[in-house]
Amino acid sequence: MFLKKIYGIINSFSGILIIVLMILSFTVQMNYKGSPYADAVGFQDGWSYDTCETADIEHIDKTKDYIHKYISFEELNGQSLCFMSRNANFSVYIDDEKIYDFTPKESNRKAGLYGDYLHMIPIPHFKGNQPIKIQLQNLDSRVSVGFYNMVLQNSGSYLSNIAQTDKANFFICLITFTIGFIIFVFGIIEQASRGNMVETMCLGSFTMLISVWTVPKPSILLMLAGNSSILRCVEYISLAILPIPVLTFTALVTKRFGSPISVICISSATLNLFAQLVLSGADVFDYTEMLKASHAIILMSLVCIITLFSSAYRTKELYLKNTGIMIAAISLIMISGMVDMIRYYTIHGMDSAKITRLSMPVFITALTFYEIRKLINFQIKSGEAELMEKLAMEDSLTGIKNRNAFNSYEKKLLKRDSGTCIFIHFDVNRLKKVNDNYGHAEGDRHIKAAADVIRKSFGNMGECFRVGGDEFFVILEGRKCKENCETGIKNFLRFQEEYNFSEKPPVPLEMAYGTAEYDCSMKNPEAAESLADSRMYEKKRLMKANGFKKNINGTLNDIKPPEFIHSAKKIR
Repeated sequence: MFLKKIYGIINSFSGILIIVLMILSFTVQMNYKGSPYADAVGFQDGWSYDTCETADIEHIDKTKDYIHKYISFEELNGQSLCFMSRNANFSVYIDDEKIYDFTPKESNRKAGLYGDYLHMIPIPHFKGNQPIKIQLQNLDSRVSVGFYNMVLQNSGSYLSNIAQTDKANFFICLITFTIGFIIFVFGIIEQASRGNMVETMCLGSFTMLISVWTVPKPSILLMLAGNSSILRCVEYISLAILPIPVLTFTALVTKRFGSPISVICISSATLNLFAQLVLSGADVFDYTEMLKASHAIILMSLVCIITLFSSAYRTKELYLKNTGIMIAAISLIMISGMVDMIRYYTIHGMDSAKITRLSMPVFITALTFYEIRKLINFQIKSGEAELMEKLAMEDSLTGIKNRNAFNSYEKKLLKRDSGTCIFIHFDVNRLKKVNDNYGHAEGDRHIKAAADVIRKSFGNMGECFRVGGDEFFVILEGRKCKENCETGIKNFLRFQEEYNFSEKPPVPLEMAYGTAEYDCSMKNPEAAESLADSRMYEKKRLMKANGFKKNINGTLNDIKPPEFIHSAKKIR
């Protein structure tokens, strides 16, 4: 036991150590002499439209055809032009020579705008000051288009810089998604096997959706993604799905799953989701054009959640001791979401999920605590249920399976269409004599000894049951069931003899048995059981007859004089 504790401490330390080292690798910066990004030259400002008006390239005027800016090769210093684009198709020219073209196929579809994309454009050699021109194409009036994070920099350094940007927020979202995924999968598995785990599935789904919606832009995810238009789709569709799990969770914990308001809100959110999938897929609308519908559903859901919680609290159907921490965490997320929604319509900033992301660590902590406590309670209840089931299926005296377990096993055999079994029926001889002459305590020891002999003989090869006071049943299955039966009977006779020799019970342990073969395709195990039973009783009669003969011979020997016995032996 001491070594086991030591091993546990060593393994715990190893796991914690690797977690700490991984965290440090992403949080502690290398101590450079100077800055690894000192060579970056800002290139965001100084752009003009063809009308010579100053251009804000983050929010491009969609009536303009191009933007331009002068650059010298000395200023370029061998760097690449690196930037992020948003929903803009364009070509890049140096001195009217095209050096880069970006027109993804997705952009030709109304609902297929690609979102954000990373560009690193090598600039060829040129002389003097030359205009660098970005020719704009297919600017969509429905969405924000533009360029941001534009610099002249080594492409490798730029990628590293992007990876470092908002990495803490990215990892918060990643951890949140991972926790949500684990909870969601656990909920699905337990729902399939035990049921009543929809609440856990809802929390897992909600957690994954929140993490997807709040991923910072730009981020490592943009570098890893193969198709930014799918990322854009995921972002907006996750917002459309978001109300469904949180409404379902609220309806479940408040016991108002069938209330009109919850049914209306969940139905509305589901219809909005399908409408977005169908209309965007059919190129009728872009996601941004349907964003107000998603926001309206979220507001309606918030009203529904407040109403359901208030109603359940008034009627004392809401147990805050069990769900209070999760209700508080969800409320915090919802309030943060409302603040972000207001910011989206008033500030028009790029990071439209900033406040929600700030509240996520609190939500993750509360969710983890809630699910761990729920899992512990679930395991306790499961253990109690398993114990009750075991007690219902186990004979309290002998520890082997009882009649209930035998009946259950018999039902399983009835469902099989093929296979062969061997039934063996045992009956303990002279148990009444043991009870009458030596008491029921000795009778119980006799029964326990019989069960131990049967279990040692057949337990590794089949199922053993106590089906009556002095009756036992063994079922052997598989291709080797006949061989196992022969081996088991030999072991049974040997163990029975060993018990009588070592324990010397007042009445020797002796059991009659009968066997029968059962073909599962016959669907009639009772017939084979009856045959085994009749053979067992035939064996019992033979054993009694042999025992009677032995007793008679012993009695005659007792009344004969010793010299007669001695002479009789000589004659033989």
